[in-house]
Amino acid sequence: MGGNVVFNPVLSVVFTFFVAFNIGLLSGFNIMGMLAIHFISIYTAGLNVSSPDKVHTNFLAFVLCFGWGAIVSLVFNWKGQPPKETTQHKTADYFMAGIRMGVGTSVALLVSNLFGFDKLGWAPSGAGLVIGYDTETSKRLAWSRFVATLVGAVLATLCFFISINFQFLLLMSLLFTVLNGLFKATKVGSMPLFYTATILILFSISSPLNGPAVAAERILYNVIGITIGLLLVLYPFPALAKRFKERLDAAQTKV
Repeated sequence: MGGNVVFNPVLSVVFTFFVAFNIGLLSGFNIMGMLAIHFISIYTAGLNVSSPDKVHTNFLAFVLCFGWGAIVSLVFNWKGQPPKETTQHKTADYFMAGIRMGVGTSVALLVSNLFGFDKLGWAPSGAGLVIGYDTETSKRLAWSRFVATLVGAVLATLCFFISINFQFLLLMSLLFTVLNGLFKATKVGSMPLFYTATILILFSISSPLNGPAVAAERILYNVIGITIGLLLVLYPFPALAKRFKERLDAAQTKV
């Protein structure tokens, strides 16, 4: 969806709002809630597609890395972590989460379009993934995303300085994909650190000499998206959310 709508700037901003809003609503389901937050990453990855040639160049590398990561995680002696119980919130919480995520991602995409970002999906992704159900959670997600983006970019840049050989870069992206799965249950793994390193290598694998520049762009665009998302969470949404919850609770009480 992101790859199809990106060529119409106005439509893409509006469509992004509704995609993110629905993701916020889906997070209220027990099974879909575990997957919903990842949908924003998939959708914004589509926003980064600016030509069929780029899709063709990077598609095989994406399939190999993430397919390999999935296969490795199925090895019988590597025990996965049981899924966590989804925290249950009120209907108003899911509604407001969807509104915040929708506004944050669409504003970030609008800024990306206005300033001509090379990767239109990175700022919306940064905004969408730091929006939680409360201010403290959003602050924690924002710092986690910022540190992970910075460290992941450093790891990817080090790989580019060691070698720009295609096989070496593909091997490193495979390694980071596996590490992302193995450390998923840890504090380090809960941050998109290895994921960021993998994405940066794969985005640059067709032109590795531009790898450090792409890493710098990733940091800048994510910081912009994180800032937009956090500002919207801090103001004016707390006051608006409080009023909405009070009215919704009152309406439900009458029913």
